[in-house]
Amino acid sequence: MLYRYPKIFLLFSLLGIVAFSSFSLKKRKSYDQQPIKIVLAMLDSIKKIKSYEFNLKALERVEKGEYLSAESYVKLNVYPKALYFRNEKRKISVMYVAGANENKALVKAKALMNATVSLDPFGNMMRKNQHYTIHELGFEYFAKTMTNALLKDKTHISQNLKLIGKKIIGGKPCVGINFEDPNFSYFEHVTEKSESVNSLATKFNVSEYQIRLKNDLNSFYGTIKPGKKLKIPTNYCKRMVMYLDEHTLLPVTITIFDEVGLYENYEYSNIKINKKFTADDFGKFYKD
Repeated sequence: MLYRYPKIFLLFSLLGIVAFSSFSLKKRKSYDQQPIKIVLAMLDSIKKIKSYEFNLKALERVEKGEYLSAESYVKLNVYPKALYFRNEKRKISVMYVAGANENKALVKAKALMNATVSLDPFGNMMRKNQHYTIHELGFEYFAKTMTNALLKDKTHISQNLKLIGKKIIGGKPCVGINFEDPNFSYFEHVTEKSESVNSLATKFNVSEYQIRLKNDLNSFYGTIKPGKKLKIPTNYCKRMVMYLDEHTLLPVTITIFDEVGLYENYEYSNIKINKKFTADDFGKFYKD
């Protein structure tokens, strides 16, 4: 398969740009006024990543309109999936290797007296007040999300996607893209047998945590009783602002808004791609 995500391939096909290689905007100034081609180039750059490490600053809106922030270091191998996550401030280390440890994550934290415990990445302990699981770390999930958002209204892509100029972020020149869905709203869904918030988010290509916030399901991760009426967003977001490194075309900042306002913001720095990691690189826990 040319692309890991079929819908990304579909987006390329719809625009008649199936064979689209990565490029530098500095070399292709003719693309400066064509935001969709910049987005396609970003998707292509993400597709080429096999492994990477980066620092991440996150700000997420949770219950009662509160915002939680966190700073972390991430080391990630795309396939087979292996990741190491560290939060210096909270003294938390997480390691996950696909197929190992019954697909559970090894977690070591100061709050757990530095004991190492195995936790389900989809369970309440690892997901409380978190917009995403560790499986969404990195750019792959964002690429899929961006593609889905654009495909929601294919006929108005050129109207919904705009350039917002350039600026220097972390010493690097970046180009800004603004996506806006003027028809963003919520619709009512009556749950059927075996549906969960996760399955609904996947089915409708929307934010799982947003469904939880809107329907007071913040701590419920099981199957929902059939017949329950839920409000589901029509798209992943009302507005998305992202700045891409002008040279690599990888995201540097991603800011998401819903009908209330700021929903989440992510800042990436010190990105190093396609480094060769060893097994030991994913097993360094805190010693203090």
